[in-house]
Amino acid sequence: MSDEHHETTPGLPVEPPVTGNAMIDAALRGVADLGDLPVEHHLARLQQVQDLLNEVLESSRNPGQAGVPGPRAR
Repeated sequence: MSDEHHETTPGLPVEPPVTGNAMIDAALRGVADLGDLPVEHHLARLQQVQDLLNEVLESSRNPGQAGVPGPRAR
């Protein structure tokens, strides 16, 4: 039996998942490298990501716009 570990190696980039929604994908990329930033920059980055995600939620509530697409069918 193999004893494989699927953990990330510190210092190596982690690819965030792709949702198909450009704004959500941008938000996920915004936190993918959070561990590489100094701690004093974390709050500002997380606030940016929260703003992006709030924008996505608000745009999905507008009746004139289509909702946020779900994951792509494979």
